[in-house]
Amino acid sequence: MDVTECVRATVEAQWRASVGRVPLHRSLRYFLLPIDFTRAVEIPALLELSGIAARTDESLRILDISSPQALPSALCRMSPRWHVTYGNPFEPERRNLQERAGLLGLKNLEIVSLDVRERSEVALLAESFDYVFSCSVFEHIHPQEDGDLVAAANLARLLRAGGRATLSVPYANEAFSEYTQGGAYVESRESPELVFFQRFYDAARLDRLVAATGLEDDGRRFVGERDPSTLDPHDRIASRLGTGWRRILLGRRFWSQAHRHLTSAVEDPDQLAKPYLAFVRLSAPA
Repeated sequence: MDVTECVRATVEAQWRASVGRVPLHRSLRYFLLPIDFTRAVEIPALLELSGIAARTDESLRILDISSPQALPSALCRMSPRWHVTYGNPFEPERRNLQERAGLLGLKNLEIVSLDVRERSEVALLAESFDYVFSCSVFEHIHPQEDGDLVAAANLARLLRAGGRATLSVPYANEAFSEYTQGGAYVESRESPELVFFQRFYDAARLDRLVAATGLEDDGRRFVGERDPSTLDPHDRIASRLGTGWRRILLGRRFWSQAHRHLTSAVEDPDQLAKPYLAFVRLSAPA
């Protein structure tokens, strides 16, 4: 199965199904911005590394932890034999996926509130899943110092014996954090002060994340910018093309633009002039 085509077909189906069924402004958004710039490369690369596309004939239980909605939607469409649970503590994102699921007629999707930092919530789903996915989520988990590590320590509790977790996070040669004003996801505030938004991982920080899971490191991949105009990790092609008015103007071209400006996944980040994303595949003991 070509996972890139599956993801692309899923987001295209969303806007086609939305016509006449949701308010015009949301239907236009599905059409003009079918997928974020980075996700056009990131989600297929994540699925490829997981190896799940080879198991469409099996009955699998899958957990998606707060990923962009294109990922759980695509997983549901890849096989009717898969039961996909989407867990997110942020109610607006659960509501958004519920609308998309209705448009696509997804019957094998369950949407739940889940904060992966909370052991009591994780315990309700313990040892339930053959696969766990999380696409560009762990970098946002509060608190800044160790929120991601607290969440990572709970991953093993969610997997069945022999299960596999596949994660993606932003990556740079040296770790750093970025901040936003006012609020970020569930940590929203009315204060004008800067609030932690996301961390970029380097090799050492990525090792810490993997170690916190207690799972076996079963492979890593990295994606970077192709022919970058600057090596400054704060100045990214995704930010220049995927924000503001360019986001709407270029959204229909993000599939081609992302593959033009971002590399294919490689095993060694030193092969990349400017790394941008890291992917990790983790396995539970059989």
